[in-house]
Amino acid sequence: RHAFGLLETGQRSSVNAAVAFLGEHKLNDSGVALAIRGALAFADGSGSNSTNLFVRALARNVPASMRSQVARRLAISYANSAMLPEALAVLEPLEADASISAEDRLEIQAMSTTFISGSGLRDRAEVDALIVSIEKRIPSVQPNAQASLLRWLANASLHNADLEKAERLAQDAALLATGLGMD
Repeated sequence: RHAFGLLETGQRSSVNAAVAFLGEHKLNDSGVALAIRGALAFADGSGSNSTNLFVRALARNVPASMRSQVARRLAISYANSAMLPEALAVLEPLEADASISAEDRLEIQAMSTTFISGSGLRDRAEVDALIVSIEKRIPSVQPNAQASLLRWLANASLHNADLEKAERLAQDAALLATGLGMD
């Protein structure tokens, strides 16, 4: 999990050193190493490579502490390839998984709502109800997670053709992120 955080803060050399260390100890094909290598490929924009590595990491029973992050990135990789049903299939089991934090589950639900909205699997009223349900729970999470949730919900609203709500949520996300010093 620390490697994912290091990549978020631009400390790629430390992550490369961790991958090299795992390789030296013949752990290159472990769930952890595959997940970290997938995160590196994801950061590089190598969609097919990151997707393959994330699928293999999940198949190799990546530790529970990393499963949520790996699954979310895999879902994004699928969504970026217009494979929304696959993205939803990856996220669905995690939405009610008590082994991950309530905050992570809420983000997974927001991601799923965005992918559902983009896929047209549900009508506008159903998607709006999902958005409202998640939006009501935003105050219960940490401010940095709030910004991420607002961003996902803004995208869901945009796909749901509710431009006014999308604009409001995007502005709220931007203001919160700016206030927290986030990019």
